[in-house]
Amino acid sequence: CILNAWMTKTNQFVLLPSLLTGLAAYLSVAIALILTRLVTARGRGSYSGDLFVSGVASLPIALLMIVGSFVTPLGSSILFVLGNIAGCYSILILYIGCTQLSHIDEPRAMVAVPFIVLIGRWALSFLLG
Repeated sequence: CILNAWMTKTNQFVLLPSLLTGLAAYLSVAIALILTRLVTARGRGSYSGDLFVSGVASLPIALLMIVGSFVTPLGSSILFVLGNIAGCYSILILYIGCTQLSHIDEPRAMVAVPFIVLIGRWALSFLLG
């Protein structure tokens, strides 16, 4: 209901590609988490945990996008700092989610998380241009 009201007040031709891009990045990270868990944790954990971790890890980046639309007149240095903080929180959330929810050993999670982040960034860069 809220999304429908927002789409009628905004330009829905711009909003729909943004939603699809975010959904594709979310799904790519979720699929990477599922595959990592199946290979390393031998099936322990759940699909819902992987989807939850993927969604929670994307929240800092989504908040950065929202804040970035208001902060841009102040300069790009603030966005650079906020981007680094959001990226670090996303990586930390992925690591904790891999070890706690997906039951991946800590050394394997330390190796897997950068690749999961790279897969998510690759999906975004592929979709954005």
